[in-house]
Amino acid sequence: MKTKKLLALLLAGAMSLSLLAGCGGGTDATTDDTASGDTGDTTTETTSDLAYVQGNGKMVIGYTVYEPMNYTDENGENKPYIMGCYGIGITRTAAAAIEKHHDDFGIIWPLAIAPYHCIVVPVNIQEEEQKKVAFEIYEKLQKEGVEVVIDDRDDRAGVKFKDADLIGFPYRITVGKTIKDGLVEFKTRQTGEMVTMTPDEAVQKIAEEVKKLKVN
Repeated sequence: MKTKKLLALLLAGAMSLSLLAGCGGGTDATTDDTASGDTGDTTTETTSDLAYVQGNGKMVIGYTVYEPMNYTDENGENKPYIMGCYGIGITRTAAAAIEKHHDDFGIIWPLAIAPYHCIVVPVNIQEEEQKKVAFEIYEKLQKEGVEVVIDDRDDRAGVKFKDADLIGFPYRITVGKTIKDGLVEFKTRQTGEMVTMTPDEAVQKIAEEVKKLKVN
């Protein structure tokens, strides 16, 4: 898939999920004990410090399917099985993670569940050295097993940075004017910290963090 199309899809998804999770909305979270399926307690508690998120679903189907099948209870009596099902909602899980991990600029994906670990941003794609180094970093990260995207759009740097923050890439490597000095900018989305380092140092740093995930 071409990078421009991929970024367009990621942006569309990020905007939808951000709206669902209330990124930057500043609204109070609500805990509703009735939503857990425990009908014995109808208490509803609202607080800005707590949040309830339903990340799964459960349903009692009843005796119908397993009616011909029986089991023997502790009293030696034959009784029918009660069928039920339980499932984890993938989209609910993603929305729950975003509700917990976001700021006014967008999503902050935890590295362990991030769709992509890193984005490489050449500030000026028309500048040959920036483009060359950016694609070298991109290819090296791929070889290290890092899920990476390169923003090769011919657009303003500010637009690229805003989009990267909205999508929530855990790490951003920016190739700009400092590449003349052999340096790139490395940003950690969670903390907002930005430091300069060599391209190889940036690749090594991300590769090591991703390897830690695979070991654990």
